[in-house]
Parts: sequence; structure tokens; C-alpha cells
Amino acid sequence: MNEQDLRQLEEASSVTQVAIELGIKVQGNRGRCFKAERHPFAADTMTLYFDTVRNSYFCRVCEDLKGSVIDLVSQFRNVSREEAVSWLEHRLEFDLLTRERYQTKGRKKR
Repeated sequence: MNEQDLRQLEEASSVTQVAIELGIKVQGNRGRCFKAERHPFAADTMTLYFDTVRNSYFCRVCEDLKGSVIDLVSQFRNVSREEAVSWLEHRLEFDLLTRERYQTKGRKKR
């Protein structure tokens, strides 16, 4: 996959929506860190921050948890970058097929 295809995949995959689909608890532009066991205080639960403009994220406690939506999938699922890209491609393909199949269901053709 070339750089342009990767950019398009990232632009089509909202970091907050992907986080929710991965099972991360999200409230607004913050979320519960999926490596919270590494945090010194149990009360530090909403330490993931989602930058919707840059479509990226970071944890204010875990220095190594940050990056693009591809990095989020890779780090959360503990898979390679290539496997994360494949997961996002499948997710996007499924989403497009679902939209095509169900959003027009019951509508009259013109």
C-alpha cells in the first residue's frame, strides 16, 4: 500500500470511532487508556486524548501510546502495522457494503 492509499485510509477512519469500535470507553475527545494497569494511580482513567483534527491520539501517562489511527489499532490489538492496516481496510469495506445495502433499503428508485 502506497503513502497516498494509507493517507486515504486514515482519513476515512475517525480515530474516536475506531476507538469505540475497539471497545475503548470514550467520552467526548477523551478515553480510558487501554494500558491503565501501567498508571501509578487507579483514578487516572480518562487519560487518552483524541485529536480529531489530526486524527491522532495520545495518553498523557503512557509516553509510548500515541500516533495515528493505524497506531491505535496496532497498539490496542498488539499487532503489526500491516495487520492494523488490513483490519482498517476490512472495517472500511464492511462499512461501505453495509451502507450500500441498508441505507437505500425501502426507498423507491427514481
